[in-house]
Parts: sequence; structure tokens; C-alpha cells
Amino acid sequence: MGKEYTSGSIREFSINGIPFQVMSDANFTEKPSEYENEAVATSGEHMIKKTRIAQVLESVTLGTSAADRNLLAGFADSTDHHRCSYINAAGDTYRNAAVAINIEGNETESNTTTLSIQPVEKWTVALA
Repeated sequence: MGKEYTSGSIREFSINGIPFQVMSDANFTEKPSEYENEAVATSGEHMIKKTRIAQVLESVTLGTSAADRNLLAGFADSTDHHRCSYINAAGDTYRNAAVAINIEGNETESNTTTLSIQPVEKWTVALA
């Protein structure tokens, strides 16, 4: 049997050391694998094509004020890379020293902004 794991919402999220409000139902979508596998038909057994992919973090929904939205837009428009970290429900800390920020959208009714985080480097993990 493996280690027990804790499920739940993300506890903390920051960009460049600036903390942002994580929604209570935050459920980030991670793509932890470095490769995407595709079966390629041949005359015999299928061949597996491995394509390297980025370890993207999607559906990052944050509670945001107008000032937060302007700050996030500045991060997204910048050509600089940004530091990013988050802590999951189990207390594991994920860090990346070089990410690009994409804004998927702002929701005015709920005052939220949804991001996707595009890593330049691999995520490092400090397990709780």
C-alpha cells in the first residue's frame, strides 16, 4: 500500500512572492508527465511516439480585485519569466523559478481570474 494522500483545495498560491487569494474550491489541473504517448500504426506492432510536453498548470482560479487583475495582466504581458509556487491540501509545495502566465479569463460576477501557468523549467516538489 502506498502513502495515504490528502485531497482537497490548494492552500496557497503566489507569483513572484506575491500571494493571491485561492478560491475555497480551487482544483488546479496538472500535467505532470514530461511526455505524451501516441500509438502509430505500422504493418506489424504499433510503434509508440513520445512527444515532449510542458508540465502545464491549468484552471488556476484566483479571487481577484481590480488591482490584482491589473497586476496579473502585467505578468501575462511581460516578456520576463516569473517565479511561481503553490501548496496543495497535503502540504506539498510546488515551485518553479521560470514560468509564463496566460490569463484564460476574468469573471466579474465572482471576482475571479483563471490562469494557466506555462513552465520554462520543471516544477520542483517538496513533499510534506
